[in-house]
Amino acid sequence: MKLMLKRLCAERPRDWDKYLGPALFAYREVPQESVLFSPFELVYGWPVRGPMTILKELWTREITDPEVRSTYEYVINLRERLESTCELVKQNLEKASRKQSRIYNRKSRSRKIKVGQKVLVLLPTKANKLLMHWKGPFSIVEKISDLDYRIDMRGKLKMFHVNMLKLYVEREQTNVCVSAPDHKVGFVATVSVIDLENEDTDDVDNYESELIETPVAVAKETLRDVHINEALKANETVKVQCLLDKFSHVLTDIPGRTNVLQHDIKLTSDDPVRFKPYPIPYAMLDTVNKEVDKMIEMDIIERSDSPYSSPFVIVKKKDQSNRFCIDFRGLNSITIFDAETMGNIEEMFSKLSGYQFISKIDLTKGYWQISLVDAAKPKTAFPNT
Repeated sequence: MKLMLKRLCAERPRDWDKYLGPALFAYREVPQESVLFSPFELVYGWPVRGPMTILKELWTREITDPEVRSTYEYVINLRERLESTCELVKQNLEKASRKQSRIYNRKSRSRKIKVGQKVLVLLPTKANKLLMHWKGPFSIVEKISDLDYRIDMRGKLKMFHVNMLKLYVEREQTNVCVSAPDHKVGFVATVSVIDLENEDTDDVDNYESELIETPVAVAKETLRDVHINEALKANETVKVQCLLDKFSHVLTDIPGRTNVLQHDIKLTSDDPVRFKPYPIPYAMLDTVNKEVDKMIEMDIIERSDSPYSSPFVIVKKKDQSNRFCIDFRGLNSITIFDAETMGNIEEMFSKLSGYQFISKIDLTKGYWQISLVDAAKPKTAFPNT
């Protein structure tokens, strides 16, 4: 019955109560698995002619003629039919009970709860009576039998079956005191810091896709990091080194700037996007100021009085170093999506058949190498400390 009500509420959420009558009729018409008779037949002595029975009679033309009997004969036959039905129901219930008990005992185990122990009780929720969850803990007051216990539920004594109970185990209270006289005492502050090592991987990937990392100002990678194949001849190695020296200005992790194109940000609304800055601890203000000064020196950003404002955060990487990032999720939510499709990499590789050499170029922070048009610059503003 509960499964029927759940299905009814899911399929007809607005008017499920109007279908309770037909649902009850269908439930009482179907034979029960244990007794092999329908509730209608057990009460009235004959199977009810429901919609499916009438449809079957119309299709098969198995319509029996009504019998002409006296009232006395009808009552006697009905009584005999009910008695024989009850006898069959009793036998079927005994068989079904033995079968169900055998199946249940395969995985069941004996559980004993002592008086005074605390338990959780499986009860329906207040919002949904068909949804059960564990509530408690409550104390065991009395053991009525091996399967039934009386529980004190905030002053009211109620009896529950053992299957509705689960032993509640309290956590051990441990007091750990660590003394470190040789260490300096720091301070505690509310920090808007993201720890990538402890965050859930999927959430971090989704969150980081909206964060814009600032570029590096000091080169950590140069042409000296290029690996030259040792199988090359001496003159070939010299040619490769000369080629690397010629383009040494691009073989670095410091982003350059292209003059081929500029990027424009088109929005669905002209209302400026403003978000309150995230709280930054005093100890990290120097890090933030250094990052801002570095980007101004590299001519990546400029001071602005824009009405837009996207907050920035400090992301703590796995090596415990800090990373200054800008959270553009608010701006991205009103940005017009560019529907141009990206190329299929399999199709690109199929066009390279027959070529002897395939080169792969990894651009350093291409986001910072493309400048913005003048109209789009105010939209990327962030607050300074």
